[in-house]
Amino acid sequence: IEEFINEVLKEDLKRLEVCLNRFNEEIMEYVQLKNTLKRLNDNMKDGYKTQVNIGSNIFMQAHVKEMNKILVNVGKDIYMEMST
Repeated sequence: IEEFINEVLKEDLKRLEVCLNRFNEEIMEYVQLKNTLKRLNDNMKDGYKTQVNIGSNIFMQAHVKEMNKILVNVGKDIYMEMST
């Protein structure tokens, strides 16, 4: 039993801990993004100007009026709407 615990269960626990840390890092990134968007929305009531890549590194000027919802790439080019 002791051998099983040391060789199998402890290794499984280490792998799970690595996965958990990765998920926690991702969650913190989303929390930071949400807080940044909220500060932008609170401080820039009229929106802001930016440049947007429309493909092949070709950029066009854009004016963002509302910052309460954005699209976030969650992986494999799948986008989800995120609101502040």
